[in-house]
This record gives sequence, structure tokens and C-alpha cells, in this order.
Amino acid sequence: MKTLGIDYGVRKLSVAALTFTGVGAVPEVFSFFWDKKTSRDYIVYDACEKLQEHHLRHLWEDVDLVNIEYPFFINSRQTAIRMSMMAGALMVQARKLTNNTAQVRFVEPAKWKREVVGYARADKAQTMEYLNAEWPDFTFHNDDEADALCLALHGYLENEPTSGKS
Repeated sequence: MKTLGIDYGVRKLSVAALTFTGVGAVPEVFSFFWDKKTSRDYIVYDACEKLQEHHLRHLWEDVDLVNIEYPFFINSRQTAIRMSMMAGALMVQARKLTNNTAQVRFVEPAKWKREVVGYARADKAQTMEYLNAEWPDFTFHNDDEADALCLALHGYLENEPTSGKS
């Protein structure tokens, strides 16, 4: 099974993939950032372009599920519009890059935090602490990568293959 998690903001995008093998899960994470000089409309376009760059193509192969964080904290109308544009564009791009074969959905932060970390109001430090215990040799460059990885893990935990139990 392979799941992807996408965490985004107005000027950032983090993507994580978890490939589950017979021995465990193999994580990969990537982040992109845009400076304040970059037009917000261009960022939405560029985020979609970055997801299909050559060095990321392998992420989209044989994906079963893509979890995108639901936009939840929006403090202004302009930000709400930009976040909604980004969310919609990422949903369409994820469907396109998986050839519409993977389930693509939005997940609220409280839901994935409760399922993965064990506490719906877990902060960034608690999320990082959980992931560092799970993958001690893996390096996260920022907490958004950790959130994206938790989104990918949440997808697996919700769809975990059963061991023959009925």
C-alpha cells in the first residue's frame, strides 16, 4: 500500500509518501516555499507544476490514497479565498497525477491528529515527537513535512489491511 499526504499554506507546500512493505513503512518528504514577492495566484499554479516535476514522479506511481489537509484556520477573507484555490487545485492535480485511480480526500487536522498522535489538539512539537519515535533515523526539515507524513500515515491507518479477521 502507498499513501500520500499533502500539507499546504499560502506560501508553502509539503508532500509526503509512505510506501508500506512487508517489513515496515518507507517515508519520503519534499517541501516547497515561495517568498512574499511571488504572486499568490502564481503560487497556486506553481504548486501544481511542482507536484509533477521529474524528481517527484515516482511518488505518484501506484498510489492508493492521497490525504490533503482540510483548510481549517483562516483569519481573513482573502486568505480563505487563496487557501480554497490551493485546496481545489491540489485536489484536481492529485487526481490527474494518479490517473484518477487513487482515492483523494480532504482530512481535518483534528481527525488525523487523533488517529495518528492520539490527541486531536496535538501541536507541532507533539507531532514531531511521535514521528521521531516512529522513524528515529529520518530527518524532517520542517514541521510541515511532519504534518504531511502524518496525513499519509493517517491514510494507511484508516485503510489498514486486516489480518483475516471478520
